[in-house]
Amino acid sequence: MPSLLLLLFTLGAHASEFAPVVTEIGAARIDWTAMMLHLDAETAPAPGSHDELEVVEQEARAQIGPQVLDAARQVRVDAATRTGDLLGSETPLGTRLAETTSSWYVSESRYHTSGKVGLTAVLDLGAWLAPVLRARARDAELPATDASNFTGVVVDARGLVTEGALAPRLLSPEGAELYGVDMVLQKAIQGQPPVQYVSDPADPRAWQRAGEAPLLLRAASVRDEVDLVLTAEDSVRLQTVASRDVALLAQARVVLVLDP
Repeated sequence: MPSLLLLLFTLGAHASEFAPVVTEIGAARIDWTAMMLHLDAETAPAPGSHDELEVVEQEARAQIGPQVLDAARQVRVDAATRTGDLLGSETPLGTRLAETTSSWYVSESRYHTSGKVGLTAVLDLGAWLAPVLRARARDAELPATDASNFTGVVVDARGLVTEGALAPRLLSPEGAELYGVDMVLQKAIQGQPPVQYVSDPADPRAWQRAGEAPLLLRAASVRDEVDLVLTAEDSVRLQTVASRDVALLAQARVVLVLDP
């Protein structure tokens, strides 16, 4: 018998039909489902600016750039770290991130009769922060274990107040780490974060990440605004399954269902 997620997927559900999980940061918004940062801003051309649209847009891009960087610095990496902490560090990783903050692009330009230019800037967080994930993920081979009947993990955290992050953790009620990026293989997070955020378990992206027969769990609370604490019963279930099937979590087949 097909799982509910697979049944809904085969009935023709499309990702665009579902609201993304979003965090607002001033004029910017982080779409955690797509791992994109969007910033809408209006700028005014400098006095004496050339009338050619290409030049005007270049000026607008120069004005909006610092706003994109400021919003990017607020992105949560985990419960204790924001990207601004990494950018401010004198480390190879911090230097690399600083060098690639200009990777944002303009997805839409709007020209007004007042002379103002409206731009929508987009920064691909998955691509920009990929080095952060690789630095934290494991590169060791997995021990040989049996495979379980589960194809992934889906955690329902709807109704809880939480802030999205690049690498949240799953915790037991006692605070033990049940899942985190340090448990994930580097090759499993090439081009994707360790969790897939969705606002509805029927979203096809949940099925695509967690597979046809996921282990369904419930989060009871949130710790440090980011990490999800599972119920006592579900903590034991996850630990039991993961001890038999190490690859289940190491492949990053984890979905978090949050309110949009």
